[in-house]
Amino acid sequence: MASAYTDGVAVKLYDVAFSWPRVREADFAEACLQSFGRRTEGTVLDLACGGGHFLLEMQQRGWRVAGVDISPQMLGLAHARLGEAPVLEAECMSCFQLTGPFDLVTCWSDSLTYLLSNDEIIRHLRAVAGVLSDKGVYLVDVGFGRWSDSMWCQPPEAWTPDFSHGWSVPSGETEVYHDGCDGPPCNGLSHLYTEYLHFRITDRASGLIREHTYTAWKRALHPQEFAALVSASAVFEVAAWFTGDMDFSQTLESADGRGRGLALLRKRSG
Repeated sequence: MASAYTDGVAVKLYDVAFSWPRVREADFAEACLQSFGRRTEGTVLDLACGGGHFLLEMQQRGWRVAGVDISPQMLGLAHARLGEAPVLEAECMSCFQLTGPFDLVTCWSDSLTYLLSNDEIIRHLRAVAGVLSDKGVYLVDVGFGRWSDSMWCQPPEAWTPDFSHGWSVPSGETEVYHDGCDGPPCNGLSHLYTEYLHFRITDRASGLIREHTYTAWKRALHPQEFAALVSASAVFEVAAWFTGDMDFSQTLESADGRGRGLALLRKRSG
């Protein structure tokens, strides 16, 4: 067991596993900005940008891009994709310092929930507001589906990780399978749980298989809890809630609060 962001092997595996084209995400983000902001293109900041896959799609659409990620190794992969011109900073999401303004800020893949305390999340929101243009929007993937996970109803001793629902990505002479699951301990007050990231690497020629599992602490956020933190930040308001389907007709309310949650925030007026 090791942290996926401190292990060099994991950085490469994570980058391969999450290398799908970000056309859908980019289409949705642009639609959000057009409907709730004032721009259809401009500057975009991606928080927890990883290897820069989303930024690459936005760059190819004519956007000026920037990224923040806690892993210098991940940012090295992003620079290899994006070139040296984009501003890519190795900083924490709760205390980053960049020169804005940005018309669009995004945070994908439940990355916000790596911030484990209320104070961290509020500092994060204020940092985002500090670099967001007055008519810009912040699209954040919060992952509300954790609340429907069976782990919340199981004692730790009855839980075992299930890595049977992942996906495979070919990469040269190997194939990388990725899956993740969440498990105990689940603290009823702090809402902290353990995230397991599992990778299986298969050598296509020999059939040799290697497996790596990495762990991290994450926090489960209920929609009302996140809305309260947005209000407490005193800088944002929730403009809309959506599901992970990235469809304007699929609001989080219509899905009864289950599934992946996308919150669209805009700065408070005045």
